Amino acid sequence: MLRQYANIIFSGGFTRLSQVHQRMTKNFPTPLVDQLLTDGVIRTNRTRNVIRIITTACVQDSDSTIDLRDFQTGARQAIQLSVENLFSPSMMDFAVNGAEPCEANEFLKGACTGRLYRNLVSYAGRVAKSNEGILQPQTIDICSIVDGLFEEDDNGEKVSLTVACSIPYTRQPYEKEETASDLEHRINTAGDDKEVEETSDVEKNVEEATAVSESKDKAKNGVLHIVASFGSPIPSSGDLEWVLEDLLLTGMSGKVHA
Repeated sequence: MLRQYANIIFSGGFTRLSQVHQRMTKNFPTPLVDQLLTDGVIRTNRTRNVIRIITTACVQDSDSTIDLRDFQTGARQAIQLSVENLFSPSMMDFAVNGAEPCEANEFLKGACTGRLYRNLVSYAGRVAKSNEGILQPQTIDICSIVDGLFEEDDNGEKVSLTVACSIPYTRQPYEKEETASDLEHRINTAGDDKEVEETSDVEKNVEEATAVSESKDKAKNGVLHIVASFGSPIPSSGDLEWVLEDLLLTGMSGKVHA
């Protein structure tokens, strides 16, 4: 909390700190903050975290403030899409061979900082090679703002808000998606090998039933816990442009902290 106040004073003196407090009093009276806590928009037991969140929402050098409910909704959607794309079969394939671009990769590249994007690609590759299966995320259960920060560096002033959420998931066996070159190779191989005997229908049915049974045995349910930070430069005018900066995933056999 002291760091937050120090950053505000350093950027605009006690005058700016006074302006921030005025906006807090006007836009975040105690009953409203209590309601945000009750509704789970803000979820923390630490008073200093609540103060950092509110001061971050009010720190812009104008009368505008960050709508925390709107931010929570946007963050929930962004994390849901990011996790779905991260663990998609197409992203797993891209991370392993990198030969053909995919929509999942383009989404993550646009939603994350360059550093986080590179770390996520590396993580997706490790997941694919681990043979632990594809994580299939369900709908986010809980998503709440847990911290906030205002700071200034050589690139200018910046705000960031951190959210914590949980996503139930099912893990299914990983099967590499067939690319165009894979399909061409398979067709050519099948055409050249005319002497291979076809498996009988009975044998095929047995193999398929066994594969389904093994897939069900390997499927695992769990809950993915996520802590994500979104940041945006403070523009001289216009809206904030949020980007996913940091991501911590736990609840699996491994974890990624980027």
